[in-house]
Amino acid sequence: ETSDALPGMGVRSVDYKYNVDEYAEFLHKILLPNLVARGIKIPDDPKKRVLIGSSLSGTASLYIGLTYPEWFGKIVAQSPSVNNARILNKIIDKGIKPPPPDVFLSCGNFESPVYAKILNIPFAKELEARLGIKLHIYPHGHQMEGWSHQLEKSLPALGLKQNTKKSMELPSVSSQSIFSQLQSNTVPHNTLRK
Repeated sequence: ETSDALPGMGVRSVDYKYNVDEYAEFLHKILLPNLVARGIKIPDDPKKRVLIGSSLSGTASLYIGLTYPEWFGKIVAQSPSVNNARILNKIIDKGIKPPPPDVFLSCGNFESPVYAKILNIPFAKELEARLGIKLHIYPHGHQMEGWSHQLEKSLPALGLKQNTKKSMELPSVSSQSIFSQLQSNTVPHNTLRK
């Protein structure tokens, strides 16, 4: 698709659009166990695991959370992208409706065709109606620096408490950094293939 060649897409299209089930399997079977092996505490109870995504990964997070609730029990989807919207079709067609506190859906109030050629708000409103989840609209859309502050509102809305003690802060680890390390030696390239 032409959109896959746009700047910033690349491998993200593969993970969040075409191989999203394999990506979910990678998160659950490879990333999380490796984080635990590094001493990072991951809740055993999936109801306490939060999958957070923005844009393409916002739509993918909705898909993963609704498809694999036994792995991830809570979702924060910020400005989910229309670009990979079709992955949600089978969920919408089945009529799956998550319990409202398990999904926090938000979008920026300027992500609309009224202000730019962006369809995020119409898409988010469609998700709100079809999945039966509340949409929260804030000033920030795709700007991570802005919407990251909204996590302070989203986590309590999901029934989770934030740990604000500096001594409890954990290093940031991305799935891409773990995946790169695993591919270099530890894990065969075809681990996620069926």
